[in-house]
Amino acid sequence: MADAPEDTWRGARPADEDRQAATQRLIRACSDGRLTLAEFEKRVEAVLTAPASDDIDRMTNDLPELPAATAPTRPLPDRRWSMSFVGGLHRRGGWQIPRHVIHLTLIGGTSIDLGDAELSGAETTITLVSLLGGANLRVPNAVRTELSGFTFFGRRHVTGSPSMLRDAPRVHFRVYSVIGGTTLRPSGSRRRRRFALTR
Repeated sequence: MADAPEDTWRGARPADEDRQAATQRLIRACSDGRLTLAEFEKRVEAVLTAPASDDIDRMTNDLPELPAATAPTRPLPDRRWSMSFVGGLHRRGGWQIPRHVIHLTLIGGTSIDLGDAELSGAETTITLVSLLGGANLRVPNAVRTELSGFTFFGRRHVTGSPSMLRDAPRVHFRVYSVIGGTTLRPSGSRRRRRFALTR
């Protein structure tokens, strides 16, 4: 007897609606702080390329169904301030980001990698103000990013592809400096493939 197709054991091929429903659960989970940004990106890639429905289920079975519980998890202040006169700001690893982060520095650059960070909402703003010092910003491609502000002496360099999801969580960087450029690029060292969700 001929062997049954592989999908017989792993589930039927998913429809576009199945992928969209799963990505909405991932978006909500990321916005609620249940997934780091790196985990969010990895799961979104898996959902968009999953050959069978069971593969999609594995990416979402530990997350709440929509709508998610209304009680916030680990509530944080909406805004957090910090300041450094010399030395700048260097932040990476696991941390939960308030809805608005503001850092002021006189001399010293800023380095922020959000790969292992958790969001506190669907919209996050990070404001960086410096007299002398550039900004090196790294964010997973699955997250929408926006860069605004100004630099008198220094250039701005943005790399990476647009977010895979039109309604993915958004991080808005507002960078103001007198001397010092700004670089915004994807987090992680390996190249990530681009995927487009059929709408």
